[in-house]
Amino acid sequence: MGQEESLDIEQAKVTLRELIDQLSAMSGPQRIKYVESGSQEASDGWEVLINGRDVQESGGMDMDLCEGDAVTVNMMVIGGG
Repeated sequence: MGQEESLDIEQAKVTLRELIDQLSAMSGPQRIKYVESGSQEASDGWEVLINGRDVQESGGMDMDLCEGDAVTVNMMVIGGG
């Protein structure tokens, strides 16, 4: 199972894109791009869920988040051989 962390946002109103930008800034000097600028979906190799639903089904990256929303960012691992 992956690492689970919690982040409390102090702003009264925040969009999913703003939250993802904050997470990207926290990822270190290489800045992981979970979402490409202007895109409404996760970057290749990433999955973004809001309350267990894909971001596309939940209103896109510019939707306002509500208190208690759970945002999950998963790295998509593809195997083969």
